[in-house]
Amino acid sequence: MMTSIGVTGLFDGVRQQIIASAGFSQPVADAIVAALIVAAAVVLARAVRYVVLHVAPALVARTETTLDDEILRAVNGPLQWLVVAAGVYLGLRAVDAYVGSASVYIDELLVVALIFILAYLCSNLV
Repeated sequence: MMTSIGVTGLFDGVRQQIIASAGFSQPVADAIVAALIVAAAVVLARAVRYVVLHVAPALVARTETTLDDEILRAVNGPLQWLVVAAGVYLGLRAVDAYVGSASVYIDELLVVALIFILAYLCSNLV
């Protein structure tokens, strides 16, 4: 898993631009970066939904079986939640220096979210 240093290192340029142009303090800039990460994940989840609902069916329609159509329907929701969960995780990692002892539980929170997403996927496949 990506460490807090890795995540903050990815967005240092954005953070510094926010601090320089808007004059916000470091914690506020980190919170803005976290919000941007989560927002980008939600937009990406919508793009995944579009691909699964509109692009992929045209590709799998050429096959003789309907198994791939069933799989596409089953993974649509879980894939979207997986992208959102990853965005929330990265967003929390961007501000984990400010949440104190709660930062210890961020990895565990991701594991719990992944278990629920996997259960959702399995229930759709059955």
